[in-house]
Formats: sequence, structure tokens, C-alpha cells
Amino acid sequence: MAVFLMVVFYFDVFKYKNGLIDYFFCDYMDEIKNISNKNSLDTILKKIEKCIDTKESLEYNLNTNLAIDNLVIGLGE
Repeated sequence: MAVFLMVVFYFDVFKYKNGLIDYFFCDYMDEIKNISNKNSLDTILKKIEKCIDTKESLEYNLNTNLAIDNLVIGLGE
């Protein structure tokens, strides 16, 4: 569930970066703006993709700790 929420959050960042206004995390606009300003559109899309890949890995019952570590490393790149 947490990884799914990360996908939704980064999708809100993507929407903000593209001038769209319908946000799920509207209470976190300062964070959304900050992340949007610090990341390119390509970087945001890669982070969404990394979160989706991790979510799919967890659905197949792969090593949870390894999947989360991989996600954290991937988001830091």
C-alpha cells in the first residue's frame, strides 16, 4: 500500500509539473512544489516507474527488504 501511495504522490508531482490541478495529496502542496522544482520531468517519470516496479515485485512476494532497499537506492539516483 505504501508503494502505491508513493506512485500517487509522484503522479501529483508530475501533474503539478505539467500545470494540471487535480491532486490527490492537496494537503502536501509545499512538498509537491519542492520536489517538482528539484527534479526534471524525466526524473519524475523514472521515479514513478521505479515505484511501480517495486510494487509489482512485492506482489510476487519477493524479498521485501531487498525490494524496499532497491526502491530507496533507485529514488536517490
